[in-house]
Amino acid sequence: MIGVAPLCESCRRFDMQGDGYSCGAFPDGIPEEIIMGEHDHHKPFEGDGGLTFMPKEAGSLIGKAIEIVSAIMVRKAAQPGTVHTRADGSRWQKQADGTWRQR
Repeated sequence: MIGVAPLCESCRRFDMQGDGYSCGAFPDGIPEEIIMGEHDHHKPFEGDGGLTFMPKEAGSLIGKAIEIVSAIMVRKAAQPGTVHTRADGSRWQKQADGTWRQR
């Protein structure tokens, strides 16, 4: 299991159970594209039932700050060269062609 994207952790719908991550939009597990930060879930994603990111602190300055920082992290995660560490300790680097390679 990979680490959770900052956007997921700051979402009101997020739920971490056991070894997996789920939410109101994806009760059977959040897709890897969202977890890895390749898709900004402020925008719809296939299978989300119309439920997108909702900040835990919606309407507040803290909520807005969370949204801004999360959006920056999502863009950074989508760039080649980004490295993610999975829960098992393995490290994966995003390649220029959009694939991930274990380091």
